[in-house]
Formats: sequence, structure tokens, C-alpha cells
Amino acid sequence: MEFIQTLLAQVNTIVSASSIWLNTTASDTYTNLLNNETFSKFLLTSFDMYVNAQIFVTRVYQHMYSHYPIVRETSDIIVYYSRCLTAYIENYKVEPFQQHWVSTHILIKNSHLFKGNRFIHIENYQIMSSDISPDCSYNEKTETGFLYFYNILQSLITSLMHVVDAIVVMKDGNRYIVRSILNKHDQFLHKPSKHVFLSVAYTHPSMEKSIAIEFPEQMYEVGNVVFTPMFVKRCLEYQSCSYEFDDTYILDIIDHDANMLTMNSKQYGVLTESGWDIVNIEKQSKELEDTNRAEPKEPDAVENKETSE
Repeated sequence: MEFIQTLLAQVNTIVSASSIWLNTTASDTYTNLLNNETFSKFLLTSFDMYVNAQIFVTRVYQHMYSHYPIVRETSDIIVYYSRCLTAYIENYKVEPFQQHWVSTHILIKNSHLFKGNRFIHIENYQIMSSDISPDCSYNEKTETGFLYFYNILQSLITSLMHVVDAIVVMKDGNRYIVRSILNKHDQFLHKPSKHVFLSVAYTHPSMEKSIAIEFPEQMYEVGNVVFTPMFVKRCLEYQSCSYEFDDTYILDIIDHDANMLTMNSKQYGVLTESGWDIVNIEKQSKELEDTNRAEPKEPDAVENKETSE
């Protein structure tokens, strides 16, 4: 036993001495190489060649991407499916590769009788057709396609219980159109909003850190409804950070004018041409009820019955 301990101590001493020698030798070699003028020139020349080669490859790629559709399409597909692979590994969602689609999202409050998430998200994507009727302009086709699903949601929600929110999101090339059943849809203005949020942070009582809520620049469209509960849930599902979601979340927002605001699940925003409006859901519902109660009812129609003599 004593022999084994002595042997292990000797081996440990040899390993330590070898490690010190290797570190010293490597350090001395590195110092000598740096002090060597020829080697220093070689390093500078190699770095310069690397930078020039990188610039050349980047310029060639940009030229081919701009002038050759097959290069552009192949590159976009590779980048997209790389994102899909990352999203699959990290368990988050990615929007379709196509540039023209409509998606419907319904947020339902789960019953306490069931385990799992307190809120259920049901979503569906439909790819837009590229055909345009001769008697229909492009904007008319876009509006018709959007309203098809928006009206379906409106009719469904009136007969479904426990629905918290439902939104329709359309990707129309380089812009997004977003509407919610919580906000009455008036018209499509087809104009970009000048307002941009400087920062939006999602916080929850059960989370130690906040999550930055980011959405595409193309979503800053006049009339778009943002920060409804379903909108927030969708944003969280399309990013990589883990999160908790229910109706106790808070949004800390810094808007375009550097105003610091706090919003909860009972509020949302509507983008205007130069800013945005905050809407309180409960106040809006009460005003709508008061309006409906104040409207005079039409007298019942009287049916005229023919009597036979």
C-alpha cells in the first residue's frame, strides 16, 4: 500500500513538472515568434489577405443574390430551414416561408379541471392564392381574404364560451395586417405607421427575468391591433426564451416619444399614422353595453293576415 502511494506521488510530480515545462516552453516560443520581425510580417500579411478575401466573397455573394433568382431562392431556403432546425431544437415556432398567408389565432381559458396550461392557443395558417380576378384589384383581394377569416372568427366567438381573444394575422409581402375581435374593425388604410416602439419587455410574477417582445418592422401598419392577450402569446411562442403566461403579465413599454408605460392583460394598443392609442378592454366593453342599452328599439312588425270570408 505504501509502495502504491509513493508511486502515485511520483507520477503526480512528473505530470506537474511536465505541465509547467510545456506552459513555459509555449510561452517562450510565443514571445520569440512575436519578437521575430519576419513572423510578424507574415501574420499581418495573412490577416490582410483574409480580410480582402472575405470582402471579395461578400461582394460576389451580394451581386449574385441581387441578379440571380436561383441564388436568391436557394439562399433564402437554406437560411429559412436553418432557422426551422434551430426552432425545433429550442422549441419555438417559425412563420411559413411563403410571403402571402393568413393565420387565425384563438386564445381560450382552460378549465381548472384539466392539467397543463391555463390558456390554450389554437392557430391555423392558410397560404394565399396568387390568382387575381380581372374585376378585383390587389388591395380588394387582400381585404377580401383577410375579412373572410376575420368574419368567421367573429361569428364563431359569439357562440363559444371562455374565449379570451382571437386575432387574424396576414403576411402580405412586405407588410403585416393584424386585427383582434376585441377591437371593432372599421377599414383598411394600407399605410405604414411612423411610430416604432423603442422597447417592449414582458414580465410575469413567476419569472425572474423579463423577455423582450419583438415583432417585424413591417407590422407597423396603420390600424394594426397590438398587445392584446393573443398577440402577446403569439409573440412569446415565436421566440426562444422559456416563459410563463396567464392574465397576470405586465408589459413595460418605451414608445417612439420615449414615454415609459406599463400595460396589463386588460389593455391593448392600436397603431395610428404618427403614434398609437391605448384601449382599456373593460372600459370599452362597458361603453359598448351602454351604447346598446341607449339605442331605441324598433317597434315590432305587425303581420297582416288575410281572412277568408
